[in-house]
Amino acid sequence: MSYFRFPCPLGESDMLDYHKDDHDALTERFRKTLYYGKMPNTERPSLPLTDIAVELFQERAPRKLGKIDQYMVAAASRENCISPSTMMMGMIYTNRLRTKNPEYLQQISSSDLFLISMMMASKFMYDEGVDEEVFNDEWADSVDMETEEINQMEREFLSAIDWNLFVSDKEFGKVLHNIETRIALQNGIDRGWFTYTDLLVLSHDAKFSPLVRKISKVWYNI
Repeated sequence: MSYFRFPCPLGESDMLDYHKDDHDALTERFRKTLYYGKMPNTERPSLPLTDIAVELFQERAPRKLGKIDQYMVAAASRENCISPSTMMMGMIYTNRLRTKNPEYLQQISSSDLFLISMMMASKFMYDEGVDEEVFNDEWADSVDMETEEINQMEREFLSAIDWNLFVSDKEFGKVLHNIETRIALQNGIDRGWFTYTDLLVLSHDAKFSPLVRKISKVWYNI
């Protein structure tokens, strides 16, 4: 059995400076740990990641009107090619807003917050001219909004977050690890058994590594 090596450190450790091979390895990591299955050309989030995103954005923006749901996340992700990395960045932005500008979160719906967070994460990650870039009018069309509405949401979002869109490797790695751990634990409990990848994810978490070591000893003694 081949050993699946994570292409970057977990938890609070810095991630690697990726080149093409590293990008491919990270894509494979996402496929395994986030339960994407076969990564499609037009990327869509896995069901576990979709559920986490819906819960997070509903919690951050509790307004009942315009409430986000699984269908909206899946549809927006499909139409705008939202990658796993973009999803992580958008979640990080909402966490910043909770600390920096909680008043903003009381005024915006969770569906609008998801949309604008993903749009800003995508625009920050991808330079002009690359295939993954999606323009404001395309984002507007994907959710049946006017481009000027999207432009206004963008201005308000940037003002609320104080134009702070940069995410360090360490911050990204920590959020990714937390989400991977939650998905591994929840899916293992739901199934009644853990995959090799689930156990590998949990082994990098101080809370679960002793349990994983015990399971490994039993495994190798069979």
